[in-house]
Amino acid sequence: MNKRTVHIVQVLSHSTEPCSISGLAREFRVSERTIRNDLTILNVFLSKESLGQISLAAKGVIILPEGFSKAEGLLPVEDTFAYKMSADERMELGAAILISATNYMTLGNLADIFSVSRATILNDLDGIKQRVRDAGLEVVSKPSCGVIVHGDEGLRRKFLLGFISGEAPIIDKWFSLPENVSMREDAIIIKKILNEQCHASGCDVPDQPFQLLTSYLCLAVSRSRRGMCIGESDVALDGCSPEDVGSFERKTVNLVGQYCSVALGPGEVLAFASFRQKLRGQSESQFNIYDMRVQKLSRVFIRNVSDCIGIDLNNDYDLFEYLSNHLESMFTTEPSRFPENPALTECVNDRPEVLSAVQDNLGLLEDYAEREITHVETLYIALHICAALERRKSQKAKPRVIVVCDGGVGTSQLLAEELRKPL
Repeated sequence: MNKRTVHIVQVLSHSTEPCSISGLAREFRVSERTIRNDLTILNVFLSKESLGQISLAAKGVIILPEGFSKAEGLLPVEDTFAYKMSADERMELGAAILISATNYMTLGNLADIFSVSRATILNDLDGIKQRVRDAGLEVVSKPSCGVIVHGDEGLRRKFLLGFISGEAPIIDKWFSLPENVSMREDAIIIKKILNEQCHASGCDVPDQPFQLLTSYLCLAVSRSRRGMCIGESDVALDGCSPEDVGSFERKTVNLVGQYCSVALGPGEVLAFASFRQKLRGQSESQFNIYDMRVQKLSRVFIRNVSDCIGIDLNNDYDLFEYLSNHLESMFTTEPSRFPENPALTECVNDRPEVLSAVQDNLGLLEDYAEREITHVETLYIALHICAALERRKSQKAKPRVIVVCDGGVGTSQLLAEELRKPL
């Protein structure tokens, strides 16, 4: 049962006057055929619940069965908060779907996404096309294939950025589409990278520009994965030249490409620099860059350990984040006085090559800390590497796990990865 059908149940349940097919079509701004389809689905639900069947009288007047008053209370809890999408919202979302599509889309494709009839989409089509044209793009129709949008990639992203930066519930529908679901996970990584680079460059980006930068990079990653990249000569870059690209833009885009596992070329760096120029003028403040030095040290350490064990862990942002936090805490406190934990020793001893690689690279950490790294500290560092290796084994499995223990973040991460293993 789709959200509109749930809403129809609510309307029918609370209406004091008889409802009709045409009346519901006007209220929901869809075709009468769509309403008839919804009623067919609703009758299946009513039949399963032994509540009778909806029938139609003259002029499409809806006759409710005697048991219909119980229908609303039997709806799934999550469906009782269903959102009714207006025709304008359908047109806006339809334009975003067409603009982001890389292949032809038929009216049937759009009808399936919106859970409406082809007639409803046909009624919306002029409004969808107008929104596409307003974005500086062109809708091209081809018999037996459908419609496709032609135009500059920069203009596509400009429209999509404005679309996903809003707060309307229709944005959640767009993010739920198969080609867009990964953007939520990408955003987590990108926010961390942006925050890190803001600290490194000594600037404080206010919340709104920071969110816009995050959204822009999420789109860049998503579009590039689908082969829709921006070239250096793209006309949408507003005259930005390579000389305008600073270390912030270059490092940020390179790290985003590395940790999101997508190739972002020079054109993407230039496009990001162009976009950031429009957001400049915000106040800046200086940060203590001590934590940035630790982060750079963490990257070098991970790279060296990866070389020693022959497994590339450079793209594991979780490892980088957890290890950076651990080292920062370790360097700012007295050497660990905790006794050696037998469970910790057992976990690390299962990976002798990891312990050996960590020990071979302790000099890097000791030079920075200007002291000797204790054996217990070494074990905890090795534990983070072990957790990263376990994470690689279970990349396809993503259960929702909360681990609470008194052994520290590294131990928690290792236990979490062990729990993710198939039984």
